[in-house]
Amino acid sequence: MKKNILIATIISVIALGVFGYNFWINSPHYSLLQIQKSIESKDRFLFDKYVDTNGITEDIIVVLTKIFIEEMEEEESSEYSFFDPQIIASGLVSLFKPYIEDSITEIF
Repeated sequence: MKKNILIATIISVIALGVFGYNFWINSPHYSLLQIQKSIESKDRFLFDKYVDTNGITEDIIVVLTKIFIEEMEEEESSEYSFFDPQIIASGLVSLFKPYIEDSITEIF
């Protein structure tokens, strides 16, 4: 009987340890610590593991495009304009993408 209790206790401790470890490595706090570690050690691969740099860059480009379109539409008074503001804005913003990516890689 004592042997069964000992085995059940060991299994419970192992299960709780595995659950606790999985909970910790999937927590936001752990991810932020890993990002900080990657910046301090200049480890680009670790940084890319925890940060979606491509997604962030694309989101920045989308936001900048919307801002440029809004500014161009406010300034555009003629309905018969030769230039489409959306095409101009997306072209201008696409010029910023390499600079955004370079500024991220300069950290490392």
